Formats: sequence, C-alpha cells, structure tokens
Amino acid sequence: MRAILCLTILVLKCDSFQAQTREPQPSPVVLNSPEFEEARQAFEAYVAYGFRQGHFPTYAAAVVVNQDIVYDHYINTDEKRTYALASITKTFTATAVMQLVDAGLISLDDPITRYFPGLRRLHRASLHSKPILIRHLLSHTSGLPDMRYYRDPEWLDQDETGLSMKVPRQIYPAGMHYRYSNHGFMILGELVAQRSGKSLKEYYRQHLFEPMGMRDTWIHDRHSGAFGIWSSLRDMAQYAKIWLNDGKNEHGQQVISPESIARMHAPPLYFPEGQNLPYCGLGWRVRRAGDRVNTFFHVGGANGTMTWIQMFPNYKAAIIYLGNPPEMKNEVMYRIPGMQERLGDVATAVVNQHTALYAYEPSLPSMLVRSRMPGIYISPLTQN
Repeated sequence: MRAILCLTILVLKCDSFQAQTREPQPSPVVLNSPEFEEARQAFEAYVAYGFRQGHFPTYAAAVVVNQDIVYDHYINTDEKRTYALASITKTFTATAVMQLVDAGLISLDDPITRYFPGLRRLHRASLHSKPILIRHLLSHTSGLPDMRYYRDPEWLDQDETGLSMKVPRQIYPAGMHYRYSNHGFMILGELVAQRSGKSLKEYYRQHLFEPMGMRDTWIHDRHSGAFGIWSSLRDMAQYAKIWLNDGKNEHGQQVISPESIARMHAPPLYFPEGQNLPYCGLGWRVRRAGDRVNTFFHVGGANGTMTWIQMFPNYKAAIIYLGNPPEMKNEVMYRIPGMQERLGDVATAVVNQHTALYAYEPSLPSMLVRSRMPGIYISPLTQN
C-alpha cells in the first residue's frame, strides 16, 4: 500500500565522534532533601500500584552514583535474586565484540561474510546493498527485518549459513536504515565464539562477568548474542559502574577501552543537521546534546521479564530496575515509561539537579528539509 510518509533521512555511515569537552566530575549525593523524599515516595507508590495490580510479583530498583548504590528498593526480592535480562544481553555482546576489536581480532568494517561465507545470500541484488559490516549488525542497520513484526521473511537455513540458527534475508540496504534485529545480534554472538575460540558462555564468564565483579550472573541454556543472560540488581550495579568509570573495574583493570566506548556512543549514520539527536549506537540507545552524550540505555522485555539500565555519564549516575511480569500485557507496557521517569526523578534529586537527568529535546530539521520529505515511498521488495 502506498503511503504519504514523513521520514527522517538517515544516510551514510559516520565513524567520527567528537570527544567530550569536559570531564565529568563526581556528583554530590543528597539524600536528605525534600526533593529526594518527594521523588522517592512518588516512585515507590507508582511501583507499589503495579504490584497490587499483579503486574509483577517481584521488583528491584537502584540508583548508582559515583560507583556506589545510593538508593535501592525491593518488593518481595533482594539484591542477589537474578532476573532474565532479555535484550540487555545485547549490550554484553556488543561489549564482547568491541573487546575483540581492541584485541585486533576483528574490525568494525569487516564484512560479516569474511567470517561466515554462508551469509552471502543475506544480500538481495534488488536492493543494491553494500556488504553487511560488523558495525551494521551492532547498530541494527544491517537491513535484516525485525521478526517481531515482519511476517513474510525469506529464510536461510543452518545448512546454508553454517550457523546454529536460520537467518532472514535483508529487506533494506545495509547502512541506510535502522531496523531492530535480534538475528543480527545472534550472528554477533556466533562471531564472538568463533574469533575467541571459546563458547559464548565461557567468553562472557571470563571476559565480562568475572572482571566486572558480577558474582550472581549466569547464562540460560537457551541463549544467544541477543538474549539469555540472567543477573541480579547487585551485579547490574557492578555493570553500570564499568560504564561510569571509562571502562575500568574497581581494581583499575580496563575491561573495555575508552576509545571503544566512544565508538559505541557515536552515531552510526550521518544526520543532515541537528545537535540534539537520539539514535542507536553500537549496542546502546544514545541521546546526545551537541558533542556530549546525555544518556545511554537499553531495555529488556518479554513475558516473564522487564528490565532497564540507563546511564547519565555527565553525573556519573545510573538507574536500574529488574522485574518479572508473568505476561507483558498492554497495561504493563503502558506503565513502564512512567516507571523509568520516576526512577530517573529519584536520581535527579540524589545528584541535586533541578532539571530531570533524562530531560531531552531533540532537534527538528529545518523547514526546508521538512518540505522535501513528504512523498510517495515504494518498497523495492513489494512495489507497494
């Protein structure tokens, strides 16, 4: 069906990202202000209502500032209980990939077919796509479909791909369009195993969980680079600390290089104009203001799990929650943004700020650019 659409044109890869101009300093922690008490009560009342409505039987949340848990809250659980992280697993896989980049074992600009020749038929000749690169898989710009919604895929089976799963073929050219893809990260998980010579479970344990001090974290038998990690609030706080400390653990060991972190936070596509931009970097959702990263985050959600981790690097602060809704019903999903905002309000009060840490106003294209965007857009696959 032909439609009149207004699209934000995203073109051309961008690997450069200006360094932040001011080194974030430790934030003062305030736990005795009226603002903190008001934010705390509002957050706890909000999640208590969800509990009473049966949205989740257990729930844990925390605010981390300056490498410490400064606020936590539990309903029928504690800091050691583990929860399925669902898609937050992707941030661990992205970290593993960047460790391999740091080690010189791969390059972000390597075509994935260099390591898995059986994936050549992922590309469709009709799309005139350039090769799918590792960076495309990390930023969900490979052109692979989002199988939560796409209903007419053409599959490549395991015998053809040489992987442990079948993979859907492209529906967009690589590097031109964002489309969330679990299969892209499943491929990356197999890449980590191949290039490291370890199983994905073993790699996670040796190179991520142990150096990060994540003692409770484990991997489900059904796992991939897209899902399968289970972790506790205590351990997710440890994870957040790595990202708030330039990639170093509490012993000063560099788990991931600052250069790789900057590349993960860089926009994967060229934006024609605008300074305040939301986008998907390499493994993380990112919002930046000018040349600074305002926040980066990831969500996990499915029947049995709802998880969230969000970093505010300018304040060395993070928020985390873990819950286990029996079913991800609409009434649960509708309340999740409010949960995130209210926990963000607690963090805002803790670091004594008057504007919410998550507050963000994206730039709009100029009227000239917007005037050129309306039109009839036709899918090259369906001609609709």
